[in-house]
Amino acid sequence: MMVLPLSARFFLVNLQPAFPPRSRETIFFIEVNVLRCKVNITSCRFAALKIPFGNLLTNLNRKLTMETLTKVVIDPCFAQRIPHYRAMIIEADVVNSETSDGQKLAMEELAAGIAARYEVGAINSIPAIAATRAAYKACGKDPNRYRPSQEQMMRRIVRGLGLYNVNAIVDAGNQLSLLSGCSVGCFDAEKVVGTTLTLGIGREGEPYEGIGRGTLNIAGLPVFRDSVGGIGTPTSDNERTRISLSTRRLLVTVHLFDPAADPDGILSVFTSLFTAYAAAGSIRHSIVSA
Repeated sequence: MMVLPLSARFFLVNLQPAFPPRSRETIFFIEVNVLRCKVNITSCRFAALKIPFGNLLTNLNRKLTMETLTKVVIDPCFAQRIPHYRAMIIEADVVNSETSDGQKLAMEELAAGIAARYEVGAINSIPAIAATRAAYKACGKDPNRYRPSQEQMMRRIVRGLGLYNVNAIVDAGNQLSLLSGCSVGCFDAEKVVGTTLTLGIGREGEPYEGIGRGTLNIAGLPVFRDSVGGIGTPTSDNERTRISLSTRRLLVTVHLFDPAADPDGILSVFTSLFTAYAAAGSIRHSIVSA
Protein backbone atom coordinates (compact mmCIF):
# COMPACT_ATOMS: atom_id res chain seq x y z
CA MET A 1 0.00 0.00 0.00
CA MET A 2 1.49 3.36 -0.99
CA VAL A 3 1.73 6.05 1.67
CA LEU A 4 1.60 9.49 0.11
CA PRO A 5 1.09 12.40 2.53
CA LEU A 6 0.48 14.92 -0.24
CA SER A 7 -1.88 13.37 -2.75
CA ALA A 8 -3.50 14.90 -5.79
CA ARG A 9 -3.99 18.29 -4.14
CA PHE A 10 -0.22 18.59 -3.65
CA PHE A 11 -0.10 18.17 -7.42
CA LEU A 12 -2.72 20.94 -7.64
CA VAL A 13 -0.54 23.39 -5.72
CA ASN A 14 2.51 22.85 -7.89
CA LEU A 15 1.03 22.02 -11.29
CA GLN A 16 -2.47 23.44 -11.04
CA PRO A 17 -4.37 20.37 -12.16
CA ALA A 18 -7.04 18.65 -10.11
CA PHE A 19 -7.81 15.04 -10.77
CA PRO A 20 -11.56 14.61 -11.21
CA PRO A 21 -12.93 12.66 -8.23
CA ARG A 22 -14.54 9.35 -9.17
CA SER A 23 -16.82 9.08 -6.18
CA ARG A 24 -17.47 10.44 -2.69
CA GLU A 25 -15.71 7.63 -0.86
CA THR A 26 -13.48 8.61 2.00
CA ILE A 27 -9.94 9.09 0.80
CA PHE A 28 -8.23 12.38 1.68
CA PHE A 29 -6.84 15.20 -0.42
CA ILE A 30 -4.52 17.77 1.07
CA GLU A 31 -4.41 21.32 -0.15
CA VAL A 32 -1.27 23.22 0.84
CA ASN A 33 -1.20 26.99 0.71
CA VAL A 34 2.51 27.54 0.15
CA LEU A 35 2.26 31.27 0.90
CA ARG A 36 0.54 30.93 4.27
CA CYS A 37 1.71 27.44 5.25
CA LYS A 38 -1.90 26.45 5.72
CA VAL A 39 -3.17 22.91 5.38
CA ASN A 40 -6.79 22.15 4.51
CA ILE A 41 -8.09 18.60 4.45
CA THR A 42 -11.16 17.61 2.50
CA SER A 43 -12.77 14.27 1.89
CA CYS A 44 -12.94 12.77 -1.57
CA ARG A 45 -11.38 10.02 -3.63
CA PHE A 46 -8.30 9.67 -5.80
CA ALA A 47 -8.13 6.22 -7.35
CA ALA A 48 -5.98 3.76 -5.39
CA LEU A 49 -4.06 6.15 -3.12
CA LYS A 50 -4.59 5.07 0.49
CA ILE A 51 -3.42 7.56 3.09
CA PRO A 52 -3.21 6.68 6.82
CA PHE A 53 -4.93 9.73 8.27
CA GLY A 54 -3.52 9.38 11.79
CA ASN A 55 0.08 9.97 10.64
CA LEU A 56 -0.80 12.35 7.85
CA LEU A 57 0.15 15.71 9.32
CA THR A 58 3.08 14.23 11.22
CA ASN A 59 4.59 13.03 7.97
CA LEU A 60 3.65 16.24 6.18
CA ASN A 61 5.34 18.52 8.70
CA ARG A 62 8.34 16.32 9.46
CA LYS A 63 11.57 18.25 8.86
CA LEU A 64 14.70 16.20 8.29
CA THR A 65 17.43 18.49 9.61
CA MET A 66 20.52 16.45 8.69
CA GLU A 67 22.48 18.27 5.98
CA THR A 68 23.80 16.44 2.97
CA LEU A 69 27.39 15.28 2.75
CA THR A 70 27.39 16.56 -0.83
CA LYS A 71 27.90 20.30 -1.12
CA VAL A 72 26.63 22.42 -4.01
CA VAL A 73 28.26 25.49 -5.52
CA ILE A 74 26.24 27.58 -7.98
CA ASP A 75 28.26 29.20 -10.74
CA PRO A 76 27.95 33.03 -10.64
CA CYS A 77 27.01 33.15 -14.34
CA PHE A 78 24.12 30.76 -13.71
CA ALA A 79 23.02 32.72 -10.63
CA GLN A 80 23.05 35.97 -12.59
CA ARG A 81 20.75 34.54 -15.26
CA ILE A 82 18.38 32.79 -12.84
CA PRO A 83 18.62 34.79 -9.59
CA HIS A 84 15.57 33.18 -7.93
CA TYR A 85 16.88 29.63 -8.42
CA ARG A 86 16.94 27.04 -5.63
CA ALA A 87 18.16 23.45 -5.65
CA MET A 88 17.17 20.69 -3.27
CA ILE A 89 19.77 17.97 -2.68
CA ILE A 90 18.68 14.72 -1.02
CA GLU A 91 20.79 11.74 0.04
CA ALA A 92 19.60 8.39 1.37
CA ASP A 93 20.54 4.78 1.92
CA VAL A 94 18.34 2.68 -0.37
CA VAL A 95 17.60 -0.85 -1.50
CA ASN A 96 16.73 -0.99 -5.19
CA SER A 97 14.64 -3.64 -6.94
CA GLU A 98 12.53 -4.24 -9.99
CA THR A 99 9.38 -2.13 -10.03
CA SER A 100 6.69 -3.82 -7.91
CA ASP A 101 3.13 -4.40 -9.05
CA GLY A 102 1.93 -1.90 -6.45
CA GLN A 103 4.25 0.80 -7.74
CA LYS A 104 3.21 0.07 -11.33
CA LEU A 105 -0.42 0.47 -10.32
CA ALA A 106 0.29 3.78 -8.60
CA MET A 107 2.07 5.04 -11.71
CA GLU A 108 -0.81 3.97 -13.92
CA GLU A 109 -3.26 5.83 -11.71
CA LEU A 110 -1.07 8.92 -11.74
CA ALA A 111 -0.79 8.79 -15.53
CA ALA A 112 -4.55 8.34 -15.90
CA GLY A 113 -5.18 11.44 -13.81
CA ILE A 114 -2.78 13.50 -15.90
CA ALA A 115 -4.21 12.23 -19.19
CA ALA A 116 -7.75 13.09 -18.05
CA ARG A 117 -6.74 16.63 -17.13
CA TYR A 118 -4.45 17.86 -19.88
CA GLU A 119 -4.11 18.37 -23.58
CA VAL A 120 -0.60 18.51 -25.01
CA GLY A 121 -0.78 22.25 -25.63
CA ALA A 122 -1.56 23.00 -21.98
CA ILE A 123 1.50 21.29 -20.52
CA ASN A 124 3.85 24.22 -21.18
CA SER A 125 1.70 26.48 -19.01
CA ILE A 126 2.04 24.38 -15.84
CA PRO A 127 3.93 26.78 -13.52
CA ALA A 128 6.89 24.55 -12.64
CA ILE A 129 7.35 23.50 -16.28
CA ALA A 130 6.93 27.06 -17.55
CA ALA A 131 9.59 28.19 -15.06
CA THR A 132 11.97 25.44 -16.23
CA ARG A 133 11.44 26.41 -19.87
CA ALA A 134 12.12 30.05 -19.00
CA ALA A 135 15.38 29.00 -17.33
CA TYR A 136 16.41 27.14 -20.48
CA LYS A 137 15.87 30.29 -22.52
CA ALA A 138 17.83 32.35 -20.00
CA CYS A 139 20.74 29.90 -20.33
CA GLY A 140 20.56 29.92 -24.13
CA LYS A 141 18.73 26.64 -24.89
CA ASP A 142 15.57 26.14 -26.94
CA PRO A 143 13.15 24.20 -24.67
CA ASN A 144 11.19 23.00 -27.71
CA ARG A 145 14.25 21.13 -29.01
CA TYR A 146 15.55 19.96 -25.63
CA ARG A 147 12.51 19.53 -23.43
CA PRO A 148 12.76 19.22 -19.63
CA SER A 149 12.30 15.63 -18.45
CA GLN A 150 9.04 16.23 -16.60
CA GLU A 151 7.57 17.84 -19.71
CA GLN A 152 8.74 14.88 -21.79
CA MET A 153 6.95 12.47 -19.45
CA MET A 154 3.73 14.46 -19.36
CA ARG A 155 3.61 14.74 -23.14
CA ARG A 156 4.13 10.99 -23.38
CA ILE A 157 1.26 10.38 -20.97
CA VAL A 158 -1.17 12.77 -22.67
CA ARG A 159 -0.41 11.18 -26.03
CA GLY A 160 -1.50 7.84 -24.64
CA LEU A 161 1.93 6.22 -24.42
CA GLY A 162 1.85 5.81 -20.63
CA LEU A 163 4.85 5.63 -18.31
CA TYR A 164 7.64 3.14 -18.82
CA ASN A 165 9.11 1.21 -15.88
CA VAL A 166 12.84 1.01 -15.18
CA ASN A 167 13.34 0.03 -11.54
CA ALA A 168 11.95 1.07 -8.17
CA ILE A 169 14.27 4.06 -7.62
CA VAL A 170 14.10 5.51 -11.11
CA ASP A 171 10.32 5.09 -11.20
CA ALA A 172 9.95 6.75 -7.78
CA GLY A 173 12.01 9.66 -9.09
CA ASN A 174 9.66 9.94 -12.06
CA GLN A 175 6.66 9.86 -9.73
CA LEU A 176 8.20 12.65 -7.64
CA SER A 177 8.87 14.70 -10.76
CA LEU A 178 5.30 14.35 -12.03
CA LEU A 179 3.77 15.10 -8.62
CA SER A 180 5.94 18.18 -8.05
CA GLY A 181 6.30 19.41 -11.62
CA CYS A 182 10.06 19.74 -11.05
CA SER A 183 12.95 18.14 -12.85
CA VAL A 184 14.36 15.40 -10.59
CA GLY A 185 17.74 13.74 -11.07
CA CYS A 186 18.53 10.40 -9.41
CA PHE A 187 22.17 9.31 -9.20
CA ASP A 188 24.18 6.47 -7.71
CA ALA A 189 26.10 8.43 -5.07
CA GLU A 190 28.98 5.94 -5.15
CA LYS A 191 29.56 6.80 -8.83
CA VAL A 192 29.74 10.55 -8.17
CA VAL A 193 33.35 11.74 -7.93
CA GLY A 194 34.15 14.13 -5.09
CA THR A 195 31.90 15.70 -2.46
CA THR A 196 31.03 18.93 -4.27
CA LEU A 197 28.62 19.48 -7.15
CA THR A 198 28.83 22.64 -9.23
CA LEU A 199 25.71 23.90 -10.99
CA GLY A 200 26.46 25.84 -14.15
CA ILE A 201 25.62 26.13 -17.83
CA GLY A 202 26.73 23.56 -20.39
CA ARG A 203 29.56 24.56 -22.71
CA GLU A 204 29.94 24.01 -26.46
CA GLY A 205 31.50 20.63 -27.12
CA GLU A 206 31.30 19.52 -23.48
CA PRO A 207 31.17 15.70 -23.44
CA TYR A 208 27.96 14.24 -22.06
CA GLU A 209 26.35 10.81 -22.51
CA GLY A 210 22.64 11.02 -21.82
CA ILE A 211 20.90 7.92 -20.49
CA GLY A 212 19.34 6.16 -23.46
CA ARG A 213 20.12 9.15 -25.69
CA GLY A 214 23.78 8.81 -26.60
CA THR A 215 25.87 11.95 -26.97
CA LEU A 216 23.82 14.94 -25.84
CA ASN A 217 24.56 18.56 -26.72
CA ILE A 218 24.31 20.21 -23.30
CA ALA A 219 25.53 23.64 -24.41
CA GLY A 220 23.13 26.13 -22.83
CA LEU A 221 21.54 23.58 -20.48
CA PRO A 222 21.69 23.83 -16.68
CA VAL A 223 24.11 21.09 -15.62
CA PHE A 224 25.32 19.62 -12.34
CA ARG A 225 29.01 18.64 -12.51
CA ASP A 226 31.12 16.53 -10.18
CA SER A 227 34.94 16.48 -10.23
CA VAL A 228 34.96 14.63 -13.56
CA GLY A 229 32.20 16.41 -15.48
CA GLY A 230 28.47 16.66 -16.02
CA ILE A 231 26.21 14.19 -14.22
CA GLY A 232 22.75 15.66 -14.67
CA THR A 233 20.67 18.16 -16.62
CA PRO A 234 16.91 18.77 -16.43
CA THR A 235 16.66 17.05 -19.84
CA SER A 236 18.63 13.87 -19.16
CA ASP A 237 20.99 12.40 -16.58
CA ASN A 238 24.41 10.96 -17.47
CA GLU A 239 25.14 7.28 -18.11
CA ARG A 240 28.20 7.48 -15.86
CA THR A 241 26.23 7.99 -12.64
CA ARG A 242 23.02 6.17 -13.56
CA ILE A 243 21.02 4.10 -11.06
CA SER A 244 21.36 0.31 -11.18
CA LEU A 245 19.79 -2.52 -9.18
CA SER A 246 22.95 -2.59 -7.06
CA THR A 247 22.66 1.09 -6.05
CA ARG A 248 22.80 1.46 -2.27
CA ARG A 249 23.53 5.18 -1.82
CA LEU A 250 21.20 7.62 -3.57
CA LEU A 251 21.82 11.25 -4.52
CA VAL A 252 18.84 13.26 -5.78
CA THR A 253 18.73 16.76 -7.23
CA VAL A 254 15.47 18.70 -7.53
CA HIS A 255 15.49 21.88 -9.62
CA LEU A 256 13.25 24.51 -8.03
CA PHE A 257 13.00 27.00 -10.88
CA ASP A 258 9.49 28.04 -9.81
CA PRO A 259 9.68 30.48 -6.87
CA ALA A 260 6.37 29.05 -5.59
CA ALA A 261 7.72 25.47 -5.39
CA ASP A 262 7.36 24.04 -1.89
CA PRO A 263 10.54 22.18 -0.82
CA ASP A 264 9.03 20.90 2.45
CA GLY A 265 6.14 19.33 0.55
CA ILE A 266 8.48 17.83 -2.04
CA LEU A 267 10.67 16.37 0.72
CA SER A 268 7.61 14.84 2.36
CA VAL A 269 6.57 13.18 -0.89
CA PHE A 270 10.14 11.98 -1.48
CA THR A 271 10.19 10.42 1.98
CA SER A 272 6.92 8.59 1.40
CA LEU A 273 7.77 7.32 -2.08
CA PHE A 274 11.32 6.23 -1.42
CA THR A 275 10.54 4.71 1.98
CA ALA A 276 7.72 2.69 0.44
CA TYR A 277 9.54 1.55 -2.70
CA ALA A 278 13.27 1.66 -1.87
CA ALA A 279 13.44 1.25 1.94
CA ALA A 280 15.07 4.69 2.17
CA GLY A 281 16.87 5.51 5.42
CA SER A 282 19.41 8.02 6.77
CA ILE A 283 17.74 10.72 4.66
CA ARG A 284 19.60 14.02 4.46
CA HIS A 285 18.65 17.14 2.55
CA SER A 286 19.91 20.64 1.83
CA ILE A 287 18.51 23.67 0.01
CA VAL A 288 20.89 25.87 -1.97
CA SER A 289 19.93 29.26 -3.39
CA ALA A 290 21.46 31.31 -6.18
